[in-house]
Amino acid sequence: MALSTIDRLHRALTRAVRGALLAAACLPLLAAHAEAGDAESDSSSGLMQVVSSATRFHDRVADVPIALSVTRGADFEARGVHDAREALDTVVGVTTGPGGDEGSAGFSLSLLGRREIDDFLLVVDGVPLGGAFVPQFAALSLENIDRIEVLRGTAPVYFGTTAFAGTVSVDHPAAGTAPLGLDASVGLRGTYRTAASGSHQGEEWQQSLLIDRGVEQGPDPRAGWQRNHALWRLATSGQPSALRVDLEWTDLTDRPTSPTPFDETTALLPLDLNQNPLGAQLLRRIGKLTIAYDHTLAGLPWQTLASVTRTRYAGDQGFVADPALLPASTEGSGFHQRRDITDGFLDSHLTWTGLHGVDVTAGFNALLGQLSIANRRYSYELPLNGTPPDSLAQVTPEGASSLDDRRTMVGVYAQSRWRPSETLTVLAGLRYNELQESQQASTDGETEAHHQHLRRFSGSLGADAALWRTATGPAAISAYASLGSTFQPPQIDFGPDPSLGPLLAPETLQGAVLGVRAHTSGAWEFDAAYHHINVDHRSVTVLVDGLPQLAASGAQTVRGVELEGRWHSAGALGLSFEYAHNDARYGHFPYVVDGATTDLTGRRIELVPGQVGGVSVDWLQAQGWQGSVTAKFVGSRLPSVSADEALGGYTLLNAYVGYRSGATTVWLRGENLLDRRDPTLVSDFGEGQLYRLEGVRAMLGVSVRAR
Repeated sequence: MALSTIDRLHRALTRAVRGALLAAACLPLLAAHAEAGDAESDSSSGLMQVVSSATRFHDRVADVPIALSVTRGADFEARGVHDAREALDTVVGVTTGPGGDEGSAGFSLSLLGRREIDDFLLVVDGVPLGGAFVPQFAALSLENIDRIEVLRGTAPVYFGTTAFAGTVSVDHPAAGTAPLGLDASVGLRGTYRTAASGSHQGEEWQQSLLIDRGVEQGPDPRAGWQRNHALWRLATSGQPSALRVDLEWTDLTDRPTSPTPFDETTALLPLDLNQNPLGAQLLRRIGKLTIAYDHTLAGLPWQTLASVTRTRYAGDQGFVADPALLPASTEGSGFHQRRDITDGFLDSHLTWTGLHGVDVTAGFNALLGQLSIANRRYSYELPLNGTPPDSLAQVTPEGASSLDDRRTMVGVYAQSRWRPSETLTVLAGLRYNELQESQQASTDGETEAHHQHLRRFSGSLGADAALWRTATGPAAISAYASLGSTFQPPQIDFGPDPSLGPLLAPETLQGAVLGVRAHTSGAWEFDAAYHHINVDHRSVTVLVDGLPQLAASGAQTVRGVELEGRWHSAGALGLSFEYAHNDARYGHFPYVVDGATTDLTGRRIELVPGQVGGVSVDWLQAQGWQGSVTAKFVGSRLPSVSADEALGGYTLLNAYVGYRSGATTVWLRGENLLDRRDPTLVSDFGEGQLYRLEGVRAMLGVSVRAR
């Protein structure tokens, strides 16, 4: 009886908060009739932003022949966004979802028709985070962020080959520049977040300290996460030489959620049934040390950066052993896994400018990765009537496996910018790569060891042409185009049974982008781009003498269009929209089902939406009321490679309202206010199972910033 009462009170509170947030969504429109204050945002939030991830030449977005978006941390704060997944969901063409097999704290990313998480590179303060194996989005905190740059397609040559289909570059405030601030917020189901930042500037040294803690509880009472994060940045104040030291620590405890088994488009189990054994959790401890030194060598800027990241992981996860036997079978299949990962990164480069209209950056870098995985499989009882499953102390051991992998990726690169006229810019990059990988895998006593050494080139070529400029202002219309070619090692299998067999050939990608940009002095800006991507040598399962084996013979093609526009009034009102259309299909792609091979040629890639569109209305001013409402539509997508019927589209509605007085802002934000629970991601561990959206989320908070 008591549990029923608590449940009713929780539902009543949820409805009340949701209603309040829906009402708050109307505030920006109502405020449009009030007197406008000073606008918080300016034109630098869009095409006029100077980028750091695309070139080393301090170019603006409007002048770079690459499809990319830049958003400042101040813009996130102005809209009450304190979550990395929600922040990236505002980028044109990007859709995000739950963390999937990596836990509740992370998130999946879909961009340019790509959904595999290892297709993207995550760069934090100039260092690839998990770049040798898989990006660690679960460790990413959005508190105290200076800016995020999202580069769509093949990345510039100095990031290496692991920047395959896109790069997410996150920068914190430089040492000595982080504002003195405090944030605190609470949400539904015991969710809360706190963050603090401060800086000190001395005559010779300047430093910043950023600390945050987040706790989130999802609709599943046994799933959620807590993350503690700290970043200390130290830098010298002198010139022309400068030394920077960063020390970062992340402590993440994740109680994973579960996917839902599907038969075609029908869920076979309740949405929030947690398939994990009692006590299951994923523990991550990540430490990163970075040392950077900037100097002048023979009058040329010389930059060197070295970083070491150490990750310790221990986790337990479980799934329905065979969804095809539901509901007769209630057997769960689980595994305990330990990971030790060491990532090393070294980059050193020189930059020449003004050489007969040509600027050049040249250097080398090395990305080193060492991975050790130990698995212990087990089975357990998984009731389907809502009663708790077996605890970890009750599981039945079934076998063990291990994987050791070492990757060394070394490259020598050069990127040049040539301006033959005032209206034309050519950006070209070439990289020579050497990849060495040694792998040893063991399953139930059977061990195999393999090694490969590859030498390949990768590169990009692009041009930006100004079609119209004014003599007195930054207004312009320009066209841009780029071509890129790159490759990456096959994805590491983090499942309970590492794949035995020779190392596969690297996956390759060739891409082309054509686009047009237009902007005026802060009033409006527009970007339209067409992209075409071909991916070859994807890992597929084929039958050899009747037995399944992995082969690098799969192909995929993505064609699409992306549109993005923004308008800002002279006051506080702003409007923006986005639209993306992706036709993502398999090329030659053999797929083994029940011992038979099916060719997926021409079929849509599962869970890639054909259309994504969104619109946002903002009322942002320096003091007084703030507000924002955003609606994003995600179109239909196939739930599996064998499904004939597509899942329907859905709309996500987010709203924010706040009041700023002096340095203090009190705010209320809601996400997914329509409480959508649609499938967004395929599980690699639970066959035939999909992860869903987490439903409505709401946060009430206060922020204090001494700027």
